[in-house]
Amino acid sequence: MRSLSMLRLAAQAPRRSGPVTSTLGCTLHRRRRASSTYVINNGAHALPPWATKQRHAMKQGFSRAGATLCAVYAAIIGICLLAGYFASDDPKSRFVFFQLPIAVQGGLLQEIGFGPVLERLNWVLAYLVLGGGTFVTLYLVGAAIERKVAK
Repeated sequence: MRSLSMLRLAAQAPRRSGPVTSTLGCTLHRRRRASSTYVINNGAHALPPWATKQRHAMKQGFSRAGATLCAVYAAIIGICLLAGYFASDDPKSRFVFFQLPIAVQGGLLQEIGFGPVLERLNWVLAYLVLGGGTFVTLYLVGAAIERKVAK
């Protein structure tokens, strides 16, 4: 965490030639490239390679944390659908398994007055409307968490 904030401070440093010393005693060396980037040289505490890849992915707009949250939700949906199809022949238990991944969203929409609209949706449309919105929300939450951790 500290290394990433140091990198951000170094990028805002005035343009000078040669090394720049930060307030924490790290020496920041400027690389000569098309874009001005800084490398932190703090002895054995250099910036790890995965951190630069993560920052590069964030600049491109892809959030690993958001994708991970979406993958977990997709796995929950898959497990519930498989359990609904193969668990038993009881229609009530099948309904409960199908409803589990979208129950919270459906309950919230019923509370704000969209109950009659939800009653007319079949399972496919319900999953597209409620699940699709949940995927977008989970991705945005993961991206926000990733940005907050990177600061």
